[in-house]
Amino acid sequence: MNPGDKVSVIADTIKGIVKTIDGNNVLIEDEFGFERSYQKSELVLVKGDYNFSEIELAKEIKDKIKAQLREDGHVLKSFEIDLHIEELIDDHRNMTNHEILIKQMNICRGFVQKAIANNTKRIVLIHGKGEGVLKAEIHQFLNNLRNLNGVALEYHDAPYVEYGMGGATEVIFH
Repeated sequence: MNPGDKVSVIADTIKGIVKTIDGNNVLIEDEFGFERSYQKSELVLVKGDYNFSEIELAKEIKDKIKAQLREDGHVLKSFEIDLHIEELIDDHRNMTNHEILIKQMNICRGFVQKAIANNTKRIVLIHGKGEGVLKAEIHQFLNNLRNLNGVALEYHDAPYVEYGMGGATEVIFH
């Protein structure tokens, strides 16, 4: 295993690229741009044409976050992301509904993690009305964050005047 290698975490769905190796400790950058530390025994090398496009999408998330920072580098009290697939990637015509949902949720998770890391107090996740599948997945993810990971948050429909009836979810972090 060497810096630059693509790896996957054995007991999780996390994948990333090796940044540094210090003895048995390996620092990776995951698909959302987060650096994570693992033991070598927890990682497996990924060979072949494994798709790491989420890492590129994480850079877009970082750009969206940077755009919402004040010039002095402090995070604004709130920010938002539009999770409509056409806002996230250029061409989704050859993607199945399931692939689209996976892509949207990967970006959503990365965005929420970045918000938590930046001590943001309020975010808005724009998911649209549609059939409510993406909204339900987002709410399940937020419930897991709160109930399983102990993240202090509450969420509800974002203000109707700004986002339409049921088209976005506002998340408040405590």
